This record gives sequence, C-alpha cells and structure tokens, in this order.
Amino acid sequence: MSTERQDSAKKYAKQKRWVFILDFLINGFVALIWVFSGFSIWLREFISLNNFPLIVTNGLFILVYGFVAFVISSPLTYYSEFLLPKRYELSHERLSSWLTDQTKSLAISGAIGIPLLLLIYWFLSIAPQTWWIWAAAIVVTISVLFANLYPVLIAPIFNKFVPLADQHNELEQKLTNLARQANTHVAGVFQFDMSRRTKTANAALMGFSNTKRIVLSDTILENYTDDEIETILAHELAHHVHNDLPLSILVNSVIIILTFFLASFGLQWGIHFFNFASISDIANLPLLEIIFGLFSILVFPIQNTFSRILEKRADTYALKITNKPIPFATALTKLSDQNLAELDPDPWIEFFMHSHPSISKRILMAEQYAENQNE
Repeated sequence: MSTERQDSAKKYAKQKRWVFILDFLINGFVALIWVFSGFSIWLREFISLNNFPLIVTNGLFILVYGFVAFVISSPLTYYSEFLLPKRYELSHERLSSWLTDQTKSLAISGAIGIPLLLLIYWFLSIAPQTWWIWAAAIVVTISVLFANLYPVLIAPIFNKFVPLADQHNELEQKLTNLARQANTHVAGVFQFDMSRRTKTANAALMGFSNTKRIVLSDTILENYTDDEIETILAHELAHHVHNDLPLSILVNSVIIILTFFLASFGLQWGIHFFNFASISDIANLPLLEIIFGLFSILVFPIQNTFSRILEKRADTYALKITNKPIPFATALTKLSDQNLAELDPDPWIEFFMHSHPSISKRILMAEQYAENQNE
C-alpha cells in the first residue's frame, strides 16, 4: 500500500465529501427560496397566462425548474467531476469529451425525469388521497426496468463494450465457470474502454435477468492478475447467489413508498402554509424536493448500513468460492491505490456515507481467512 497514494486518497475523499454536502445544501437553499419567495407560484401563474393545457403548463414549469437547478449545480459538477479527478491525476479526459458526456446524461435524465414527474402530478390530480401509492409503484417499476435495460441501452451510450480479446480466453473461461458455480446465467464477458477517460479501474456484474453480463474495464485487464479479477467478480456474483438485488429492490420499495407517503402530508400542509392552489399544483415541486431531501438524510445511513451487511456477506462468499484470499486482498489494495479510495475512513464517515465496509476491514478479513487456511 502506497503511503503517498493513501495521503492523496484521504484528501480526495475529504474534498468529495465537502462537494457533496455543499451541493446538497445549495440545492436545498434554492428550493426554499422558490417556495418562501412565492416565485414558484408566480412562475406557474405566468405560464398559465397562455392558457396552455395543464400537461404543457406542468411540463414548462418542470423544464424551467430543472434548468435553474442545472445552472446552479454546474460549477460544482464541473469542479467535482472534471477538475478534481484531474488534480489528483485520475483523469485525462478532454473537456470536449466531458461536456459531451454531460449532455448525454442531461438528455437521458430529462427523457426519464420529465415524463415521470408529469405522471406523478397526473396521479396527484386524479387521486389526491392515494396518489402516493401509484407514484411509488411507477418509480419502483422504472427502477427495475432501468436496472434491466442499463447494460444494453444506457451504458453503450458512454462506453464501447466488446467481447474479451483472444488473449483473455483463459480468464473468460474462469469467469464463466465461476458464474456456473454460482448458478447464475450471464450473457457474456465484455471489456469496455474506461482508459479513454480515466486511470481508474472497475469490474462488475451488470444487468438483471436476461441482460446480466460480466464487464471488465480495460484498465483492470492491464494491471490485475486473472486470480485477482476472479475474486472481484466472485464478490459481484455473490449478490445474485444471495438474491441481494430482489432484496434491495424490496427494501428500496419500502423506502420509496414511505417517502411518498410522508410527501403527501407535506404537500397538504404546503397548500395552507404557502397558498398552493391544490395538492396537484406544479408550483409545489420545490417543496416536494425539500421533503425528499430531508427524508433522504434520515434513511441514508440506514440504507448504507444495510448495504454494508450485504457487501460483507458477498466478501465472505467470494473468499469461500475462490479460496484465494491473497489475490482478493491484493486486488483490494490495488483498487485502493489506483482509484484513490480511502483505506480507513473515520467510523462516522463510514457509517453515514459508505455503502461498503472500509477497505482495511475487507483486507483484514481476507488475511484472517488466509491464516485460517494455514492452521
């Protein structure tokens, strides 16, 4: 483990946390200005002067609100996603390429987010008492569809995915055998051009049901042994063996339902406090964002605690099915150095913000497993 890299990792992680907190606070503050200043109601009334159909009025309001949020967030996004990785020599992406990706992301977000919000406000208008049930149901459905379609529709927009080259035939066989052992069908093993933008490495089991596939970055293929890659993928396969994806969908569905249920009370309160026309008044969109943001603060550490439990179980499975604790530990060490991942964050940071156990804990688990092997 490089001491110099870990010093940089701590500084990098600290700056990313401050950006995350600042972005959260700025967006919350701007949403408060929208509702307390009355600008939200004024904008809805201004758009309504044109006597557009309700769906057009709502759509234009969403576009304006989203555009303002985008403009305000852009400086921090530029700093955190473009400048900061360059400062720590994680990225060599050109500005033109980064802007192209941002445009693609914005287009995808708009294509999904705008119709979704229009549908939610339609539920609000036709079923003001039970809208939260239908809204939660559609959000959960879209989340599942997105997980299934992401590998074949979304990911290829940003990266080129190709089957593993011939020189990796042995690795491909290892990984497909591993999937077979885990009783998991995969559509293939693919590599993608991560090095085009970044020096970091990644590997994943992407997709759901019939789109499930193993994907490896070209950067991981260049710098990791077959055994190390095998242990990383064994961890990912463990989530499917343990049905973690359906379990996570269930837990997240409960959280989504509870979020919309609480939002129904918040919007009813907003009618009286902020003089919204009704619960389905598009002017209350900033209030809806505030409610979601406040609730996310409460559930974020709970979600991360749940995730860390699943991730620890996946590590245990990976060690058992491969029986390769040393490659597992060295893979984590390399990933920590290459990706500038903080080895041992403060306990409170791990509790609130980390979806995985700290890398130091995961390496220690592997080392203890190796010691037990030798006894």
